Amino acid sequence: MVLQALEELVGLPYPVQGNFDFIFGTSAGDCIALYERVAKKAFGLHLVSYLAVLVSLFTDGIYPTQNLDAALQEIFGSNERILDCSSATATGTKIGVVASTMKPEPFLFTNYNGLGDREDKKFEKYGVLLGDALVWEIARSTSAAPGFFTPKKIAGLGKFQDGGLTHNNPYKLALKEIKAMFPHDPSAKRSALKVSLGTGKAPDYEPELHGSNSWWRDMWLFRLARALWSAIDRHENGDATRRMEARNQEDEHKAGKRRRRGEYFRFNVEFHGRQPRLDDSSKMPEMKSLAHEAMLHSKQLNRLAHCITAELFVFQLESIPRKENGKYSCTGYILCRHRAGTLELEVLLENLVKSSAKFLLRGRTLPGSARDRSSLDRDGNFRKRVCFDVDSKEDFFSLHLREKGLESCNISGSPFSVNWLVQQQRLGRAFGRPDGVKRKRKDSDEGLPKKRQRQSYISLKFFPITHSRHEHGTFVKRLNSWVMSRYYSYLHSLRQ
Repeated sequence: MVLQALEELVGLPYPVQGNFDFIFGTSAGDCIALYERVAKKAFGLHLVSYLAVLVSLFTDGIYPTQNLDAALQEIFGSNERILDCSSATATGTKIGVVASTMKPEPFLFTNYNGLGDREDKKFEKYGVLLGDALVWEIARSTSAAPGFFTPKKIAGLGKFQDGGLTHNNPYKLALKEIKAMFPHDPSAKRSALKVSLGTGKAPDYEPELHGSNSWWRDMWLFRLARALWSAIDRHENGDATRRMEARNQEDEHKAGKRRRRGEYFRFNVEFHGRQPRLDDSSKMPEMKSLAHEAMLHSKQLNRLAHCITAELFVFQLESIPRKENGKYSCTGYILCRHRAGTLELEVLLENLVKSSAKFLLRGRTLPGSARDRSSLDRDGNFRKRVCFDVDSKEDFFSLHLREKGLESCNISGSPFSVNWLVQQQRLGRAFGRPDGVKRKRKDSDEGLPKKRQRQSYISLKFFPITHSRHEHGTFVKRLNSWVMSRYYSYLHSLRQ
């Protein structure tokens, strides 16, 4: 419901998931969009919840896994693998699915084959898929809730169970992966726009659970079962994370610190009574109604839609700024991720014109609209020139997008510093080396000339031959013939 409502608000002709660079999921929440279809087949039995706990002690799972396996294969296909070409790989979206080993320890299945550096002693160790695996087996592994389904064994990898046992909210693990993918940018995970989707929560205070009149519900076995599921539900609570993010941002603002920090959004619905059982698919209509009601007038969702639109724009320096009269004079361009000639750019610019959108530099409105000459290059790509001065290369400057009647949002990466932009764009680095370090001469090179001898060359520019009957076409043909004759004469002289 959240993604559907968000897609309508963004108003672009492609799934809203295409706006995210990283998507992580865990447990049943990883398959939440397909949960209703899966649940009808997977939960073939219906037992009283506490009696089911007793059954699971002997059977290692209440429900037969054949039903769940068949449902997942029907949805994902029996031969589709996570590294196969998909809509996610086509857009460059990196996907991670969290499962738990039998210890339990977190294990991450990704569609980018474990790229990145994860040598961080401050963070818990976790396994990462270095190879390939069937998509339905991955979904089966992360959904193997203890007591409901048996663990899933994947050949060559081992046994896996519910990812919620280790990361019920994969927020921190996703940030760790962002850090691993961008090891040279310490602010990458902090500056990212982050969205967390919950699967519903019970009220903070449930009176029926405090002093129950049912003696059998207060037996140690059932108290242990409730404690287990409560611990899983509260592990890395998304609402607590949202409060922590807001508190950190407020503290930085009061202290006068300015850092690259992206906004954090958390969407979750609160049930009117007790939280439904995992296997109670009859509650799905009620959950949909609650989600629809929550999203209908959500200011936070409107804000997120505006932020997603702003994140489609990036800033790029034209060159390394030089210091003049005590300040660094900077020139750069606001660019768009969507290219000319695509329906995506056409609809985006149309939406921005309708909403009277403006770009702001340091809070000041830049002249021009989204579709005038100041914003488009000759090919039709979005390219808005921006000039400004900074006192220091470490000074931050912000670029915002503001639509009429809405609060402005940072474009991707904003606020920037000149040094950060130079590093990310790799400006001024030695040609041909990704690290920018010049190649050192070997000892065996001694005695060789310091520079390679220059070869004689000729630079030619050929004009396109037009098929026009006018004199211009005839002139171009003659000019090309003359250039070619001079070129062949030059080659003949070299051979002699």
